[in-house]
Amino acid sequence: MSFSVYKSSAGSGKTYTLVREYLKIILLSPRNFRSVLAITFTNKAANEMKQRILSSLQDISDFENKSDTIAVRFMLPELIRETGLDEKQIALNAKKSLQLILHNYSDFGVSTIDSFVHKIIKTFAHDMHLPLNFEVDMDTDELITKVVDILISNVGTDKVLTDVLVNFTRYKTEGDKSWHIERDLAEISKEILTDDGQVHIEKLRELTLSDFSEIRKKLESSIRSFEKKIIDLAKKASELINGQGLDAKAFYQGARGIYNYFENLANGKMDKLEPNNYVKKTIDEDKWVSGKASLSDISSIDSIKAELEIVFQQLGLLLEKEYPVYMVRNEVLKNLYPLALLNEIEKVLEEYKEDNEIVHISEFNKRIAEIVLKEPVPFIYERMGERYKHFMLDEFQDTSVLQWLNLLPLLENSLASDNFNMLVGDGKQAIYRWRGGEVEQFSRLPKIINKDNDPLLNEREQSLERSYKPEFLSSNFRSKAEIVQFNNDFFR
Repeated sequence: MSFSVYKSSAGSGKTYTLVREYLKIILLSPRNFRSVLAITFTNKAANEMKQRILSSLQDISDFENKSDTIAVRFMLPELIRETGLDEKQIALNAKKSLQLILHNYSDFGVSTIDSFVHKIIKTFAHDMHLPLNFEVDMDTDELITKVVDILISNVGTDKVLTDVLVNFTRYKTEGDKSWHIERDLAEISKEILTDDGQVHIEKLRELTLSDFSEIRKKLESSIRSFEKKIIDLAKKASELINGQGLDAKAFYQGARGIYNYFENLANGKMDKLEPNNYVKKTIDEDKWVSGKASLSDISSIDSIKAELEIVFQQLGLLLEKEYPVYMVRNEVLKNLYPLALLNEIEKVLEEYKEDNEIVHISEFNKRIAEIVLKEPVPFIYERMGERYKHFMLDEFQDTSVLQWLNLLPLLENSLASDNFNMLVGDGKQAIYRWRGGEVEQFSRLPKIINKDNDPLLNEREQSLERSYKPEFLSSNFRSKAEIVQFNNDFFR
């Protein structure tokens, strides 16, 4: 058997192919439906897949009266060719399969990946040190809002925490933004509940609030140092201009030109650092005076323009060398306060979940990964491996790294028994990056990304490579020829 991977575009029949392969397994032996697990990403997709399987079985079981259906016109001939059964035997087995599934619907193994993982967690709650009667919390926004509110209510009880929260509020108001910090904290706190976020947060755990305070001071010092250099240079230019009694009207393009460029920077307006086209024309084309300038103004500008040009060039060199780093430091500073509070938010979150016996759905994959990444044959999968012989994964491009690593032992066990497994996906349709979906792991199959030379993952990768069979569906049944041609040219 094989590990078939279908990398094909939208409208090419990926779901049709998955349903056909599912039917091929159960039509050879109807009771096999219990040994197949088809996993997709959303409840809607899971329900649609169930419906496609059931309707196809129904149509094939009554093929003589359903000759105009897709299942009978296209799928049935393929099933006859690939199973070696004649149409009457396939129809009989389709009827048996349909009855067995409907009478044992809870054994119909088509579900979302979250539902499958939840089932594992429920079964092995004790082994994973979870409360036996835990509740699953799926509302991330509500949970984070409660936790942020609890954190803010601790102002006054912890000096360092209070200082950070007060400084964050002050920083927001100085930047002419709303002093309300709840939204910023809630937004970055969601990272705690994502697979990718956990990887990055792990690197921050060793930093205390005091450490972040020191980082903030260094960032602010370097930012102020750069801004002082800019202001000092711009003031030098402004003093030259004002010393001649000149105003904006005397210069090319007036207030839109070089006069206001120097004035803005001298007043610390760092959002005006980039010179506009009028300022550049003044320097590049020697356009210094306006049409309204008097002879006295022209003479005054001529006497200082060489020095002004030197100041402009010095500003340009400073921008070229230090501006990119300045911008990065500003961006880091902007997010530093929420980042500094992530550890504190995580502590409050853990206390809240423990007090209320809540497990957020995002934890499931992490809990399982802590086991499956350490054991060659994870005990939590022993029963699963005995029951499921075939695994089919739909929309694989939206699967997170942790989800895939958690499924690998099941696939490895199945492939070792020479069973058929498959996954389908389209990298161009990856839409769940915000939930940890990692399209790179799909494009690089059968390689496992981020395995860091782990011996267990190396073995699992070798298992995939031995059975790997790439498949491509080259026809598009959904779009018009012009759209298909455009996409072919665009992604070539």
